[in-house]
Amino acid sequence: MSGARYHFEWFPYEVFHLFTFSLGYVPERIICVLPAGLNFDGRSAVIRAQQTHLTIALCNAMMDEANTTICVFNAGAIRIDDQLMGIITQYDVLRCLPFSANIISLRVNGSILTKVLNRGLMNVNTGMFISYAGVEYDSREEKWYLQQSRQPIDSEGLTLTIVSIPYFIQNTELKYLSQTLATHTTITRAFIKYLEKNYANTTHHELP
Repeated sequence: MSGARYHFEWFPYEVFHLFTFSLGYVPERIICVLPAGLNFDGRSAVIRAQQTHLTIALCNAMMDEANTTICVFNAGAIRIDDQLMGIITQYDVLRCLPFSANIISLRVNGSILTKVLNRGLMNVNTGMFISYAGVEYDSREEKWYLQQSRQPIDSEGLTLTIVSIPYFIQNTELKYLSQTLATHTTITRAFIKYLEKNYANTTHHELP
């Protein structure tokens, strides 16, 4: 995976705190409180085989940041291998997303995106299995559709704007067959912003 990775579990707490603080994070800071019953499942065995509330939330965060309606990235970017519930701190998000990956918006032909999505579904139980939003897969027809309009993604001449992260782009057809439009903030910061916006019953307070 491109970008720096922070092995938090190896750091003495004081070193970890100083390191993350230097990056602009305060690990103890509460971002939000998830509603009762909402579980952000980030267990590897789950997210590498299906979509979860966590993968959907991450896609929504990226789409909000890039102002797009389609997101696709590799589930291997999520490293927490745990479930998040209740109080969510910046430390939880950093455990979830230990790679400093910027969000990138792209323009891509629908037929190319279809190939990327199909390949991603075939990568079940690996880090290249896809997390996605804004598109739907019809398993009976074996066909991808735009979620909002139900238009087939591989419609002739269809060009789409999507958002992803560098590692996924560099390891799929998107590397050569898409046009980069803009580079945005990191997925980590976008997710924090999204959680604050949508679940901010409690924000910017330290744990007791």
